[in-house]
Amino acid sequence: MKKIIFLDIGTHKCQEFKAMFHTNSFLFFLRILSHKIMRLQSPSFKSVFSIIKSQKILKKNRENFFVILTEPNTNLYNYPLYKNADQVFCIAVGDNNEKIKFSKLYFHAKNFDIEEQGSSIYEKKSDIKSTFSLPIIKVSPDYYFNFIKSNFEKNYPSHDYEIVLRVNCEGSEYELLKQAKIIFKDRFNLALGSLDDVLKYHGESVYNEMLEFLDNENIDFHVFNTLLTTHDAALKKLVAQI
Repeated sequence: MKKIIFLDIGTHKCQEFKAMFHTNSFLFFLRILSHKIMRLQSPSFKSVFSIIKSQKILKKNRENFFVILTEPNTNLYNYPLYKNADQVFCIAVGDNNEKIKFSKLYFHAKNFDIEEQGSSIYEKKSDIKSTFSLPIIKVSPDYYFNFIKSNFEKNYPSHDYEIVLRVNCEGSEYELLKQAKIIFKDRFNLALGSLDDVLKYHGESVYNEMLEFLDNENIDFHVFNTLLTTHDAALKKLVAQI
């Protein structure tokens, strides 16, 4: 039996996990209607029905997925969907010289919010220096991925598996993609999430290098974040993995 390890790094409030397995179709449709009435960005009705179809397939096949959520901000663990994951790790994953170390999670919003979407392991964001931080544990990507690999293979020795990596971790995405490919090799060919922060934190040269890496390694990438307009293509890709 094949398992799809959905490894989410930068889970925040579990929005994408909810979109995969825990969305009420009727309430979702009403939400879209309200977005359109208020002229907010929203998917077309054709995409909405496609999203609902994909969600039903994913829910029906939930047992084929092994969901791992990774989030360093302890203040977000009051969101109940964390209890529905197969594994949860309260750590940050970033470019470390050490396997594991004490570090800080920085907040950059003008109006301070302890649940800020854009908190980061980097002190500066777009030349804005953070004025508040929380103590966290940070591990290196290779250490984390090797741990995930050995732990799964030990506990599920009879299962073949592949990795779907969703990353939205405020600048660490390129390093995570590189290490995931090194460690999981041909088991890793689909990445989801958001890569814009690589450009914001590291500049155009590194961002273009990352895009070239994805192309050279034949890693299929699709945006999958809180914007509902990103959900149709991403969910279709997940369905195709089953």
